[in-house]
Amino acid sequence: MYSRRNTPVALSKISSKTKIDIDKTEEIMERLCNARLAVCSVVETDNGDIKTYTYFNETVVIPLLCTAKEIRDDNYINWAMMFFRNKPLF
Repeated sequence: MYSRRNTPVALSKISSKTKIDIDKTEEIMERLCNARLAVCSVVETDNGDIKTYTYFNETVVIPLLCTAKEIRDDNYINWAMMFFRNKPLF
């Protein structure tokens, strides 16, 4: 969604692309709306109402998304490191 600038995306499309069931996808998208990262719109069609979401293009989110992807994809995360100094710094 981040790469689609000001283009609403249907909830069903988000669900199919992320391979997350529709109910969970709707819950996640509502969280993004509550955090003001996306906005929900309802489109009325002959087949019924369709929820669409538009993502706000915030450059602050990119590092967070990259970090989240690395956490999700990597099995081993080395967050803490200890260094013992044997010599004075100066």
